[in-house]
Amino acid sequence: YYFSDGMAEEVRAALAALGSFHVVARTSSEMLRNADAVTAAHRLDVENVVTGSVRRSASTVRVNAQLVDGKDGLEQWSQSFDRPFGDVLQIQSDIAANVARALSARLGSGAPTVAAIGGTSDPQAQDLLLQATASVGDDSNEAHLRRIAQLTKATQLDPNYAQAFARLAVENELWASTYASNSAEKDAGETKAIRAARRAIELAPNLALGHSALAVIYHNQLQMSRAFQESQRSVTLPGADSPIFFNHALTLSQIGRQSEAETVAAQAISLDPLNAVARAVQARILFFGRRYPESLDAGRRALLINTENTLARSVMGWDLLMLNRLDEARRMFETLPADDYRRIVGLAAIAVRLKRRGAAVAALDAIHKRYGDAANYQIAQIYAQLGELDNGGAALQAAWEKRDSGLASMRVDPFIDPLRKDARYRAIASRVFG
Repeated sequence: YYFSDGMAEEVRAALAALGSFHVVARTSSEMLRNADAVTAAHRLDVENVVTGSVRRSASTVRVNAQLVDGKDGLEQWSQSFDRPFGDVLQIQSDIAANVARALSARLGSGAPTVAAIGGTSDPQAQDLLLQATASVGDDSNEAHLRRIAQLTKATQLDPNYAQAFARLAVENELWASTYASNSAEKDAGETKAIRAARRAIELAPNLALGHSALAVIYHNQLQMSRAFQESQRSVTLPGADSPIFFNHALTLSQIGRQSEAETVAAQAISLDPLNAVARAVQARILFFGRRYPESLDAGRRALLINTENTLARSVMGWDLLMLNRLDEARRMFETLPADDYRRIVGLAAIAVRLKRRGAAVAALDAIHKRYGDAANYQIAQIYAQLGELDNGGAALQAAWEKRDSGLASMRVDPFIDPLRKDARYRAIASRVFG
């Protein structure tokens, strides 16, 4: 599907570049690729649907594009494009520009200027990027490693492919901050992420994804002021999509700008309403705002889209825990992998509430065995729940010394509440957010 997927992505990018259209992002669009226009328009809350078909022969590519009214399904415009088969990426860009111009005139927008930012001239490299982005809703360890391998290969095929470098930076950073088994492994992954993000921005200074990737890295390095600056810039650049908006929303929440965070999260949802990751991040932001019922609802919406989304499951477990629905919380945490730190911390907190201190203390050993010194923040969370405040403060200090990315949430994390009067907490918070 790489040619048709690439064509659809080019058309979306060209329309989004006009600035006058609300263009639904790829994840939601592709979920409804087989639906009729009226159904798609209703589920995506749009007025018009661009659809079409691609046919290829040995010598020719024919693309049929149609603009369909989302209310009655009537065709408003259609056009066929025939091109000699050759450079498929040039064909995609050419046809996307023509479709954008035609729709611009039809829908009353100004004349578009279509310019790809950070793209490639290598079809195989683009195919690898499309494969990687197709699985973004899966945030498992295996999925991250698979995407890293695909994007690494794409950058090897085209060392000037800025979009691939930006996505590689995001994947390396997410893996390092979530699945690294110790701080050395985390640092190595983060180094790769920084190198890829800087290369992306060097190649394409106005690539929104490049600045968003750098923001994620600064965020996880606990440079929250720089993270905010980069994420703020990323949402103002052409091509800013749902992940870029929800990354900015998460940063806003963690620095204490909760109302703005919820507004930006809603923007991310409007751009990609069927994206499970966007819904899961919205749930996390609502959790940080102590809005547990609303967060639980957002998590459920994420699971309706993708039942395997582990972020949604973990946040729902947190919500149920905070609502004192302990049996439901336990069952939710037990759907996560046995060595997932979110499961270990969640079950430890439940054990404390059920006065099963031994089980909570055992969780400290389990998390240290799995993550080593890369999980000092989670150890602080467990100590805080146990009421061992001195040990909790010491774990926070150890987390700071290792620059544990969990500290980015320390100002809004309910699990850390018992430690907020500790002098070490206040000193670290001033460094992270000062």
